[in-house]
Amino acid sequence: MTQEVVRTALKLFAAAAVALSVAMTLGLEHAYWAGIPIWVIAQRQGSDLLNRSLMRIVGTLVGAGIGLALLSQVQDPVALSLAAGGLCALCVIAAQRLPAHRSYGATVSAITLVVIILPYLAGPPSPLAHAVDRVIATLIGVLCISVVMYRPKAQIPPSTQSAPGTQAVVGVRPLRGALVRGAVMFAAATGSALVLVALPSQPVMVAGMGLAILTALGASMHDPGPFLRGVVPGTVIGVLVAWGFSALIWYAAPGPLLFGGVLGAILLAGSFLRAAPRTAGIAIDANIGFLLVAQLGLDRDIVASAGPSGAALIGAAVIVRLVLGRVAR
Repeated sequence: MTQEVVRTALKLFAAAAVALSVAMTLGLEHAYWAGIPIWVIAQRQGSDLLNRSLMRIVGTLVGAGIGLALLSQVQDPVALSLAAGGLCALCVIAAQRLPAHRSYGATVSAITLVVIILPYLAGPPSPLAHAVDRVIATLIGVLCISVVMYRPKAQIPPSTQSAPGTQAVVGVRPLRGALVRGAVMFAAATGSALVLVALPSQPVMVAGMGLAILTALGASMHDPGPFLRGVVPGTVIGVLVAWGFSALIWYAAPGPLLFGGVLGAILLAGSFLRAAPRTAGIAIDANIGFLLVAQLGLDRDIVASAGPSGAALIGAAVIVRLVLGRVAR
């Protein structure tokens, strides 16, 4: 392990710890979303980092705006599911057709749309409050990783540039290939929404979000091969850690000091995995899987459903691996 990897890991840890601490202090309902940008934005050069941060902010705002507009105009759950799936598909097609420096914004728009629509179908929560919560959490995470990692004339390890799950589209994909991947995205998002309408529950929502988010990431890549090879083992690692964390919360009911210490140890381990070239891709899926299932353990209902939620998320990762693996051939 090189000194540069250690420095990068410590910076990632600092960014994740600060982002989650700020989000939790502000009382955001979905504070764990502040941690997700930490693992996917870090880039090799300062200009790349700033562009990726900007695209994530723009993509989040656009996706939230589209989601709110959709919720205000469509009340029927089935129609809402179909409309959301169609818009997510358009975002993936756009990501395939846009230049590399802009494609990530379209991918984030699809992910944000899913994050707003699926919880509404399961709840429903207040759509405006949920969208604002999502945007604030994302902005916190983007700001933290941008400030901590920005080095205008230096570089950070290549692992933070080329890790699976962070790759943008290289060039512009032919329209036919883009349409095929858009169709896969439509099936994933619409199917997840319709199942959630029929079976509203926390595990179904986690599985649906995982399926749609992982599909959006993989389908938007020019070469999803490395991402697909790591998506299942990475998700399994994240889920196993989330189960252990949730068991601690449920049985030990730790105080703030123990809670922070355990969460900090998990974030530190995830940061070192993310910074190391050989484990960077798997670490992204593991860290995101942990956050989706554990959700920081602040709600006992969520903790109680961590078992089925984690199993459902692993199932979603397997589906993404099989379906996108065939499409990408």
